[in-house]
Order: sequence, then C-alpha cells, then structure tokens
Amino acid sequence: MFAQNSPRFATYAVIDRIPGRMIDTVWYLIDQNLTGVVKLGNLINFDILADQDGKAAMMFSQKNNPLKIKFDLPIKYDPSYPASLVVYDDGVNQTVMLPSEVK
Repeated sequence: MFAQNSPRFATYAVIDRIPGRMIDTVWYLIDQNLTGVVKLGNLINFDILADQDGKAAMMFSQKNNPLKIKFDLPIKYDPSYPASLVVYDDGVNQTVMLPSEVK
C-alpha cells in the first residue's frame, strides 16, 4: 500500500479547503515518515490540529490500530481547515479526501 510511484490525487473538496503545500505534506509524511515504519492499510487518517504556536499539526491514525503519531508542520493553522483528512489507496490510485467523501 501507498507505493510512492502510484498516481496520487486530491479531491476538489480537499483542494478547496487546504493549501497545496499541506496536500504535498500528506504525501511527504507517508513517504518519508510512515512507509517502512508503520504497516499501512489502504485507508489512513490525518486529523488537522492547531499547536500552541498557531501552527498546524497532523495526527496520523488508522482504524483498529491504537498507534497515533503527531507531526508538527511549518504551516500556519487556519480554523477553516477541515478537522481531518482520509487518504485511500485502492491498489492503483491514491487519493486525499474528506471523511464525508468516503463511501
């Protein structure tokens, strides 16, 4: 799951709600911090949080796994950001989407 060379996308709803830099950060975290360290399923979650300095943070989690990892980002937090993102790998394509878009 989550091979770096697979086609990657973000839904319009995600593109409309967060900056492109944050979408790129999702892929970076998967490639550089999670792959090979954590066994990734085909559906992973990132909660978007505000840290004490007004910067954004992402909290990685997966269903049926108690492990959570918080990543501090050099991006200013905006309360209009969605509370969380879901990243889905269908075996061919990988997509960042809002939880409400998961069927």
